[in-house]
Amino acid sequence: MLSGIDELRRFRIFAELDEEDFEAIGKISRVREYETAEKLTTEGAEADNLYLFLKGKAAVKVRGADDRQILIDELGPGEMLGWAAVVEPHVYTASAWTTKRSEVIVVDGSQLRELCETNKHIGYQVAKGIGEIISKRFGQAVGGRGGQAIGKYGIDELRQFKIFAELDVADLDSIAQIALVEEFEAGEQLTGEGSSADRLFLFLKGRAMVTVRGPSGGQVLIDELGPGELLGWGAVMEPHVYTASAWTTEPCELFVVDGRELRELCDTNRRVGYQVAKGVGEVMSRRFGQAISGRPEEALTGLGPEELKQFDIFAELDESELESIAQISHVQTYDIGEELTAEGADADKLYLFLRGKAAVKVRSSEGRQVLIDELGPGQMLGWGAVTPPHVYTASAWTTEPSELIVVDGERLRALGETNKHLGYQVARGVGEIISKRFGRVLAGKGGQVLGGYAIDELHQFKIFAELDVAELEAIAGVSDVQQFEPGEELITEGRPADKLYLFLKGRAAVEVQLPEGDQVLIDELGPGELIGWGAVMEPHVYTATAWTVEPSELIVVDGARLRELCDDNKQMGYKVVKGVGEVMSKRFGHAVGGHGIAELHQFKVLAGLDMADLDAIGRISYVREFEAREELITEGGAADKFYLILKGKVDVKVRSPEGRQVLIDELGAGEMLGWGAVMEPHVHAASAWTVEPSELIVVNGDSLRELCEQNKRLGYQVVRGIGEVISKRFGEAFGERAELHEKDLRAFGGEERVIWENGELQLTTRAVLIGMESDAPEVLPLEAVYDVEVQGDRVVFHAHGGDVTSPPVDEPERLAALAEDEMRRTRYARRRKDYYVGSN
Repeated sequence: MLSGIDELRRFRIFAELDEEDFEAIGKISRVREYETAEKLTTEGAEADNLYLFLKGKAAVKVRGADDRQILIDELGPGEMLGWAAVVEPHVYTASAWTTKRSEVIVVDGSQLRELCETNKHIGYQVAKGIGEIISKRFGQAVGGRGGQAIGKYGIDELRQFKIFAELDVADLDSIAQIALVEEFEAGEQLTGEGSSADRLFLFLKGRAMVTVRGPSGGQVLIDELGPGELLGWGAVMEPHVYTASAWTTEPCELFVVDGRELRELCDTNRRVGYQVAKGVGEVMSRRFGQAISGRPEEALTGLGPEELKQFDIFAELDESELESIAQISHVQTYDIGEELTAEGADADKLYLFLRGKAAVKVRSSEGRQVLIDELGPGQMLGWGAVTPPHVYTASAWTTEPSELIVVDGERLRALGETNKHLGYQVARGVGEIISKRFGRVLAGKGGQVLGGYAIDELHQFKIFAELDVAELEAIAGVSDVQQFEPGEELITEGRPADKLYLFLKGRAAVEVQLPEGDQVLIDELGPGELIGWGAVMEPHVYTATAWTVEPSELIVVDGARLRELCDDNKQMGYKVVKGVGEVMSKRFGHAVGGHGIAELHQFKVLAGLDMADLDAIGRISYVREFEAREELITEGGAADKFYLILKGKVDVKVRSPEGRQVLIDELGAGEMLGWGAVMEPHVHAASAWTVEPSELIVVNGDSLRELCEQNKRLGYQVVRGIGEVISKRFGEAFGERAELHEKDLRAFGGEERVIWENGELQLTTRAVLIGMESDAPEVLPLEAVYDVEVQGDRVVFHAHGGDVTSPPVDEPERLAALAEDEMRRTRYARRRKDYYVGSN
């Protein structure tokens, strides 16, 4: 069992896990040391362990067609190996050996999979983390496993093609095994209209023209293809016949995928099948617009598949399926005021608007007609023709002369029954349209609690913008409409958040209490806005006080019941929480007086925080204005405040050995000051004054440290953000010091020792100094370095602010080893008093 879980936090795969999750993974993990050249994984062997590198390095190789080992990657601290321990088919796809002494966290693969199965939160986060790692790093040329078949190209090259855009590495590997790269001369025929579609072509280089045979028998040019595009979708879609002819127009290089094997792969691996079919459908939707001259449905109805394709309901259908739809459809014109559908009547037709407009109405509980929508070109009406109980749920009339495609409802349903793919795609298309547009008044069906309002009124609120009709109905069931007089209190800062308020009419003022006890107006809300997001977000406490300032009408949502709904329906819960986060991001501006918490995101030190974290920091912050020449921090003084500059400028100075103040930095908007409030020993290592009227966010240092201790994720992000700022800005003071060779680096607060020197470069117990012969050498603190690498006769120092490369040295390996030793000593040693980093 892993003794501590902090080591796990540095790995991307576990970035989103909480404390309990870390403990669970820690129980199935152990730390092991490996000597140089020890084997970790074997290509083709069962993937029984996941490896997470704390120290050291490893080489990753695959076996090529000639049986030689091909280096595809090198791994080091913070990286992982053996993702197949989580991802099917749980077989290592490469071999790996350590290339230097290494310390590795070893996670038991079978137990990790069991944990992911029993704890879906861990499973999702781990799978997501692995997916992101694979996406960024796994680009090997899969030599011998299909990679040899795709020549010099890595399987990640397949990702450029829309058809494969959502496949993972294992799926791409499967495709690579049935693909090869072929070169074609100009004028070579690739496909023949009407012939068997036995190959799918993906363009790497070169161009081709695509033609179809017209009514007169001549070839009609319908498209030109180039790199990143595909040809021959009939290799995937029934009836597996090419619908056009194509010739290269210049020398070309193409991925050629065997059609029969691709179809077999899609049948045996449904995930691949779905993604490939979906990708082909999207490609067809965007590009397949050939002039279908002489096609039977065009002669019968005036319809071409390209006309049907403009409607979302049919966007995923293939050519033959569109032809089937066209055969049960006709185009009809309507005058103004003609009724199309009647609420409650049998839904026998589906309408698709080519031209014109229609009004859609439902009958309210009082018996009056309520307008709920207006439809126009590209939209559809009468989804009851597809969806049970096949009854129109609204009435509709044309409001201007209109031309519509009319699809026979009964025949469309029968077509969906016999062709499951068509049925599924049409039903899904209808569902997506309903989710975006359908807004009936729920008279007597839970909507009555919203008075005379349609549930689609809820869609105007960002928090509910992505909910479908069924989810809106559920929200309506826990809501009611209330009237408020001016001056009525809606929420009170610090009280339990039991209600969420959505403004239909009227306005409210929002105030927060500053640390000094004063109430500060931070926002005014009106129609379409919400107040009381604490009813959704933990700890379910209102963070501000709000009163109506004029007669108001609000939708009031019961907080406890809303949370129950979100717990019962995780998909809806995700959408609601996401909506709340977006609202918070754009508008919410409590204790940072008049500035939303989104203002905090502009600061690099806080860039990695989510809305809840920013909210927590906002509660311990306030905005203050400073006149020119006001002192903000004093060198050697207690670091009790952390400053974020919104406006103005600040000078930062340190005291030289002679006792004079030396300017080392100028700060402006978007920069931070006073990192000592977070980092030990919590003493300012510089002094700073405003040089012009300035506006700063002031964060309480004690509260911020306490917050970082209580919320380790937040603490990690803040400290990491500070480290990145430090690493970019560190060292300005040293260029001003007169006697660098005497090493008067008092910022390090103790005796500093030079352990390597060759005239141009110095390695000390605290920093690397490059360019010692100049007046202002580059100073890189070891605190900012996370890895060291030898490249020829140079050493590369990988630092948070960017890599720094040494000049040529005689013994680069020795310099690297010494630097790593000092990095380790620096990282784990307690920071000394008056330790100086950056312009703080």
